Amino acid sequence: MQVALAKVVPRWSGIAHRPEPYVRTVLARESVTRWRTRRWRESPQASLPEKETAAALGIALGTVKSQTRDGLARLRVALGEDVAGRV
Repeated sequence: MQVALAKVVPRWSGIAHRPEPYVRTVLARESVTRWRTRRWRESPQASLPEKETAAALGIALGTVKSQTRDGLARLRVALGEDVAGRV
C-alpha cells in the first residue's frame, strides 16, 4: 500500500478530479509485482539428496530415481509439455 501511495502522490494534481481508477490500477500492478518477486524459483544444486531421500524412505536409490523421473513426466504432461520438456 505504501509503495502504491508513493507512486500516486507525484501524479495527484493530474488525477485529483477522479483518483480511484488510477489508484486501483497502481494497487493491482504492485500486487502482481510483489507476487512475482516472491515466487519460488528453481535453484540448481551441485548434488541432489537422492541418497538421503532413499534412506529416509527406506527404499532403494534406483526407486527414488525412477519415481522422480515418472513424476516429472506426469507433471510435464499436466502442464502441456512433452516428455522432452518442450512446449
